[in-house]
Amino acid sequence: MPKKEPRELKIMVVDDSDFIRRKIVDLLEKNNLKVVAESPSAKKALELHRKIKPNVIITDIVMPEISGLELAKHVNDNPMADPTYVIAMSSLSTEDLVVEAISSGAVDFLAKPFKDRDLVRSVLKIKDILDGEAR
Repeated sequence: MPKKEPRELKIMVVDDSDFIRRKIVDLLEKNNLKVVAESPSAKKALELHRKIKPNVIITDIVMPEISGLELAKHVNDNPMADPTYVIAMSSLSTEDLVVEAISSGAVDFLAKPFKDRDLVRSVLKIKDILDGEAR
């Protein structure tokens, strides 16, 4: 059986705070991780997801119009499509919210303010998953 090629990480960052979004993008790029899109809203992120097909979305939970939890639910609606791994973030970090984030399809939850190493570690775990799928 031929070996599958590892899929490249294609990351989209979604946060209504320009400052936080820029901080995340800069951190990821500094760690040689490819950010293919960024969005100030989950609504716009859904449109970008259909066009760009990122395999990782880092999203704030609390946003206007559509929450990051709704975004997590919507991006993996098609069971035939490759999965999109969602990392949810929020300054509200109650146990109920963490459970709700994971139930909505997020693979990880980070409390804001997050530690840089925790975000990078979370993304690299997803890279390991994608690399494992290629074997």
